[in-house]
Amino acid sequence: MGEHALKSHDDLEESVVALGLDPTLSMDIAPEVRRAYAYQSAAGVTLICEAIKRNTYKEFWFEHHDDILGVKHNGKFDVFQVKTRESTKKWILRDKEIIKAITKFGRLEGSLGLKIDNYFIYSNALPYLPSESTPNSPRQKTSLLSLKEAIANSADTPLEPAYLEELDKLSASIGQSTKTTISIICKLEFIKGRSLEDFREGLASDLFSLPHLQKLSLSKLHNLSRLIFQRVEKASTLDLPGLDVLTSVISKAGVPTRMIENKCVTVSTAKAMLDTELGLDRKKYRLKFFGIVAAIIGCTALSGLYFYKPEAEALLEKSVRVVYSARNAPLPPTFPESISAIRAAKLPLDSLDLEGATVRCQDLSKLNLSRMNGQWIRGTGAKFIESQLYMANFTQSELNASSYARATADSSIFDRSNMLYTDFSDSIVRWSSFKSATLNGSDFSRSDFSQSDLSDADLTFAELKNANFSDSKLYNTKLEKANISGTNFKGAQGLTQNMINSTCSNPHTPPSLDIGLKPPTADCFTDEISKEERLVTQQVYALIGQMAALGGYCNDGEFIPRAPDGHGHAEKEMPFFIPLKPKE
Repeated sequence: MGEHALKSHDDLEESVVALGLDPTLSMDIAPEVRRAYAYQSAAGVTLICEAIKRNTYKEFWFEHHDDILGVKHNGKFDVFQVKTRESTKKWILRDKEIIKAITKFGRLEGSLGLKIDNYFIYSNALPYLPSESTPNSPRQKTSLLSLKEAIANSADTPLEPAYLEELDKLSASIGQSTKTTISIICKLEFIKGRSLEDFREGLASDLFSLPHLQKLSLSKLHNLSRLIFQRVEKASTLDLPGLDVLTSVISKAGVPTRMIENKCVTVSTAKAMLDTELGLDRKKYRLKFFGIVAAIIGCTALSGLYFYKPEAEALLEKSVRVVYSARNAPLPPTFPESISAIRAAKLPLDSLDLEGATVRCQDLSKLNLSRMNGQWIRGTGAKFIESQLYMANFTQSELNASSYARATADSSIFDRSNMLYTDFSDSIVRWSSFKSATLNGSDFSRSDFSQSDLSDADLTFAELKNANFSDSKLYNTKLEKANISGTNFKGAQGLTQNMINSTCSNPHTPPSLDIGLKPPTADCFTDEISKEERLVTQQVYALIGQMAALGGYCNDGEFIPRAPDGHGHAEKEMPFFIPLKPKE
């Protein structure tokens, strides 16, 4: 290509070195800053969509006193600070960005506190929350949520000195009185937003969840999200025509009133934009319809009518194809988005075949999965919360630390499956089979397992509080240290006194047993220490189940690999506490 050929990467690197710069270091932070502002605008779009869906706010103000102000119908408002960070490190009380946010909240609390309901920190990163099994960790005092809980309970239990010290430091840092700081913290909430990698693409999903928009194609949803995004960006900047500025009345603050008004985006305006697009879509649809009717005389038009499909239907069909493609294969990259689209459309997935699929850490909640084939499925950490799993088959599956809370799974099969520390609380799982399943440390509280077969299953350290196991089959079932407080075992087959003696219960809420059987004499715990030890033991099962299958753990739908020993980053540690030596 001669002299005008493009420089190679090596040539560019040599040029940078010649300037005395390290080519491995970037000195330009503009891309990160621009992405942070774009993330803030995307957060505004998400809040507007939520307001349209739930009628929570009537308008939003951008970069007016704070990042985002949400005005409610009663005249009060919420204040939002949007914060992003590159790493997965969680926010703590001492982080500079958190202190900056609370400083801004403090200025508003002093003058407008009575009109403010809540302060929100909207971020791609989670706040640090100590584990229940590590209540005495020094790092716990740096958790904003722990400090908030301690303040809420201070009427009954005085604040610990460590919390008082953190509170004093925070008050000094933000230049406010302790009383004002406490008021801010009591109103403070966190919102976990999307990741920095997919926040733009997720805006179409926000719109897809709104009424009547499911019929729009994916391309139209993306166009709509861009329109609202641009409107929010205009409100966040001084993007006004010069004539509007030059002809605007000056406010008391010395700023043209049009500039102030431009910062506001009403929910009704955003809804009107959506309604306009829906109207155009309906008009186009009607024109298509009349065109088809006019051409119905010809067989070509008739076949065109027969094969016509709306684009929204095509989007759902694509999502279904993606989900079905997970059978005996690696998880497709768009699997989570496809499940979200199917969930939003309330599309049933009857007889779905996911045999051998890898759905670890995935959220399959609130789906109709009746008669699903999930044999040999790899689903450690998966969530089936409130899903319909009637006659589902999960034989010989890997389901450690999964959740079926409030699910309905009558006549389902989980034989020979690994299900350590699985959550079945408040579920309905009658006439089902769990033969030879490992259910150590699992939670069956308030569930209905009547007439289910748990023969040869291991329920060591399980929680069966107030559960219904009437007429169930418990031949050779291991119940050591299981909590059977208030459990109904009437008519249970295979249940012996020796099995009951190996369990524990609260003496005030004994289990319901057939005549001839007596409740256990052992308490599951007698004080906070023994209660904590029981909790730790159950969490060890969760640790073993996830580490053995994943080499890490699930966190909010994401797989977090366990960092190597000696890495020096406490935030990457497994979220479990295991005592290595007895208490002295």
